[in-house]
Amino acid sequence: MVSHRRTPLTGTIKGENMLEITKYIKEIKRQIGIDDNSQDTVLKNMFVRYLSVAKSICNRVDEPPEMIAILIDVIAGAYNQRGGEGFNSSTIGGQSYNHQDLYNILHNRLVNAGLRIGRF
Repeated sequence: MVSHRRTPLTGTIKGENMLEITKYIKEIKRQIGIDDNSQDTVLKNMFVRYLSVAKSICNRVDEPPEMIAILIDVIAGAYNQRGGEGFNSSTIGGQSYNHQDLYNILHNRLVNAGLRIGRF
């Protein structure tokens, strides 16, 4: 059995999920145009943080493929917004981002995709 524990200092996941996260990081890097590994730690930390939020929003312990697809898009947008936290909005490549709404966007996309399950 593979251990899945969080390391408190890095927020990364140890075990077989690390291979999956690496695959997702490659997709995020492709979307934002990064060709090297210089931002891998930042992207992994973002992925772990947003995944935790998404699971909380959806009342889930699993990560369905639809959730991962939404996370990849939101994390790419969040990465592009880094350094502009004081701005209300920006336009990058024709896509408009409101810096205050990333968590709301994540919430709405997850709920609209039917990924939220009720608590019993």
